[in-house]
Amino acid sequence: MPPDTRAIRVFRLAAITIAAALTLTGCGLDLDPDPTPTAAPTEVTFGPDDIAVGELLDRSEEAWTDVEGWSTEARTEQLDASGSGGASAVTTEEVLLPSARRVLSTNEETIVSEEIVVDGMVYMRGTLVTASIYPDVDADTWIMFSLDAVPADTPLAQRVRYITTAPDFPFSDVTTATRALPASPAGDIEIDDRNCTVYEFTASAESSRGITYRLAFDASWLPCQLILEGGGIVETTTWSLDASAIEITVPEGAVQVDTFPTNP
Repeated sequence: MPPDTRAIRVFRLAAITIAAALTLTGCGLDLDPDPTPTAAPTEVTFGPDDIAVGELLDRSEEAWTDVEGWSTEARTEQLDASGSGGASAVTTEEVLLPSARRVLSTNEETIVSEEIVVDGMVYMRGTLVTASIYPDVDADTWIMFSLDAVPADTPLAQRVRYITTAPDFPFSDVTTATRALPASPAGDIEIDDRNCTVYEFTASAESSRGITYRLAFDASWLPCQLILEGGGIVETTTWSLDASAIEITVPEGAVQVDTFPTNP
């Protein structure tokens, strides 16, 4: 997987990758650890109102085909000893299909990386750029470059491949074992004037056992919010699906980069 945005996003929704998200090195929205260990079969019991996770995701994936643009905020918090919020990292991602995208990753008040893709050109700034991609600029200065300027087989190439590839349905990689788990209705929430139903389930894989997921969908089965909690970490990803409210523009004053240092 490429380095973190969410991420998008995100931002990985599993025990191993939540910790990675605090340093902004994970990616995507995955309900399973990577790699997924082989576990002994366990008995799964469904309550009268439970729905299989896979059925929820199938309904949502069908609705997702009509989505033309969206934004997500993925917030990762490491709880302190009292159980209240401590250190936090936030990744905000905006997508306008087919090819415009903006990803902003912050740690507390610091912009780690902001990335924009418009018409095949990539724009970047932040402490990550200054530290390891193009040290000739400060963290507030944008750089711009074309795809053919990116050295192959480098972390930058992985990053650029991620932000220039059309996003899949957010839960396309969920394993068969997780899809088979029962999800229980757990109330309603309001997200951007959408009334959303929450479904709760607990991971069963050995490495993520005890992690609780609360996944909410609106009346059209589009995702509203996903909250993952376990091991002193809470990660909350929230979707906004109003494409008309998203505007992705080219930053002014960007420095053109034609050649990068070795292995950025």
